[in-house]
Amino acid sequence: MQGVHARRDSTTLGIIGTGKQAPYQAKAILSVRPSIDRIKVYDRTEQRARDFKARYEREFGIDITVVGLEEAVDSDIVTTLTTATEPFISPELIRPGMHLNGMGADSKTKIEFDPDILKKCRIIVDDFAQCTHSGEVYQGLERGLLKEEDLIPLGDVVLGKAKGRTSEDDITFFKSTGVAFQDLITAILVFERLKRKG
Repeated sequence: MQGVHARRDSTTLGIIGTGKQAPYQAKAILSVRPSIDRIKVYDRTEQRARDFKARYEREFGIDITVVGLEEAVDSDIVTTLTTATEPFISPELIRPGMHLNGMGADSKTKIEFDPDILKKCRIIVDDFAQCTHSGEVYQGLERGLLKEEDLIPLGDVVLGKAKGRTSEDDITFFKSTGVAFQDLITAILVFERLKRKG
């Protein structure tokens, strides 16, 4: 679902944090945004970013560049996959039209984006109860920067009850904390497709 709110003409993907989740997030986004022709990767440990490039550039069939943090954020789609406890992406790095995936901050004490960024965003959440107790969303609510009604449930977007992106200039922010029922539904769909293929 990570690419669902990104502009369809997105050409750059910034991956921040190149641990175990990173290749899966990249594959998922590339599957729904084939317009992407460059992945910019940043990791605090540069060798991990270089290892990611060496391992996945050929597999993905796409240019992967190891860059600094600011250059990674300067992408059409930005996905953060860290365990940070202090925000490291500031509002001045965010521009109109971007799509942001906040994946790493999955508890009250973790955070990746400065919560002030959320004031500019259309915020989509995978699970309302979990996301209001996690990362940027939790801290934004605590500081009075957000109200619960600012949060758009992903299910409402999928069912057409709400819009994710409403214009090319919208900044969309997807907060994901990981929801077991989404994993279960995905497993069922894969299983059914494999059964049809024999």
